[in-house]
Amino acid sequence: MTIEAQLRELNAAQIQAGMIIGPAFSTILDLVLKHGRRYTLKPLPEGRWHGDFQLCFANALRAAKAGRWIYVEGYAIRHGTGGTAVLHAWVTDPNDPTVAYDPTWSDGAEYFGIPFRVDYVLAMRKKAGHPGVLDAWELRWPLVTGADRIEDVIWRANGDPAGAELV
Repeated sequence: MTIEAQLRELNAAQIQAGMIIGPAFSTILDLVLKHGRRYTLKPLPEGRWHGDFQLCFANALRAAKAGRWIYVEGYAIRHGTGGTAVLHAWVTDPNDPTVAYDPTWSDGAEYFGIPFRVDYVLAMRKKAGHPGVLDAWELRWPLVTGADRIEDVIWRANGDPAGAELV
């Protein structure tokens, strides 16, 4: 089963179980399915960092703050885990925004997520006290509820808010 199919099934199960956060999107999965895209994993360029295993959001944000990478958050599947998608963060290259570079896992299999503007990720970290934008439960999920508009915080080519989305 592809990661997209798994995310659709999980989303339907959450909605059926009444786990709706909405109103802009029913669930985090709903948001990611509507605004995310598939990424293909490539190894980190030679000499690049690997961060701590349990700190994917911080690792991806640290890389994005360096300026060369775009922060991406969504769901990923590791090899050898039974194929279960988990909330995860990685980076992509603005010149090739279809590739996932994962500073946390060396054994990633599938990636599906949304690229975010680093200023938004930093603002959310300051508000929530930790990195990560999708499951910001302590802030009542501003992207899922629509308090923060996804269209305003998604990364776009050349930083142009009117530019083509690369998601």
